[in-house]
Amino acid sequence: TISFSCIVSNDTARRAAEVVQAELLELGITMDVENMDYATQLTAIMSGDYEASIIGYTSSHPCIYLSGFYHSSAINAANLTRLNDPEVDRLIDLSKTQIDDAERAATLTEVNEYLNELAPLVPLYQTRVVRAANAKIGGFDVSASGNSRFEDIFWAE
Repeated sequence: TISFSCIVSNDTARRAAEVVQAELLELGITMDVENMDYATQLTAIMSGDYEASIIGYTSSHPCIYLSGFYHSSAINAANLTRLNDPEVDRLIDLSKTQIDDAERAATLTEVNEYLNELAPLVPLYQTRVVRAANAKIGGFDVSASGNSRFEDIFWAE
């Protein structure tokens, strides 16, 4: 029998884990869901003291995201998967030096395709973020990654 635990720290992650738990049980795999506070979860993940986890992560730029989440230099930090792959590192490093947008986009596509083959993590869901603003606020923008941009905000007359 295969069994393992999955650590979570909020209700959304717990509910997602329970769905995965039920689906795995149909295959004869037991997954225990361990709920804990966020600080304890991060400590366990960063030390590598866990079997599976459901946690959110985002960044304002693909190079920053990839560097943090997959580069070997970020093990024991944001690289929660603890991936240590020289080809991933090479492609991430290359993308950070490319000035031409098309070249950088091609490199980012290549590293993402390679990561999809490795599957060091499995994306489960994307949360929906709803924002509301006063109609007199102008210049508000949201990046492609969902982060609010405040640089150009102004009060409209």
